[in-house]
Amino acid sequence: MAYIWTPDAGVLLSYRDDGNGFSGSVSVIGDPANATVDPVTGMETPPPDPDTFEVSGLDDVLTFSSSGNTWTVSATGPEAAGLFPVEITYLLTPYKDSKAVVSTWQDLPEEAHEVVKLVTKASSPYVTSFDVTASVGGEDAETKTYSIEVIHTYTANADRLKLEVDKRR
Repeated sequence: MAYIWTPDAGVLLSYRDDGNGFSGSVSVIGDPANATVDPVTGMETPPPDPDTFEVSGLDDVLTFSSSGNTWTVSATGPEAAGLFPVEITYLLTPYKDSKAVVSTWQDLPEEAHEVVKLVTKASSPYVTSFDVTASVGGEDAETKTYSIEVIHTYTANADRLKLEVDKRR
């Protein structure tokens, strides 16, 4: 069975990392060219729309959901910022010899005295690709590859850095 994917495979969306997050959806229907004709009534029966979607290769920070014949990939602002790994150097005490490094904002301890350096470890734009398989009850599977391009403007990390610095003043 063939399906019609709207939009078709390729770049699902290009998101400018503005701290607001993103969402992109695809609807999938049975291809009307595969309709069948009832030999008794002569009535055309449209092919079924897929009712099952499976995703593979999706970054952990992205959320995949489906409803009916539509699937969606989304991320909140902080989740989207998570696509860009960071290295955060901080001081445990007011003394420079107490430096430590973590790789996520979640790992930054509340008791950290001061954030002294923030480095983004991925280049921009960041492109992530994933496969989505559509099927009707697990049968007639068809897979397409989509990608999301995230252009890093450093807004989310700048906002978080300001928040973390302000908490320690």
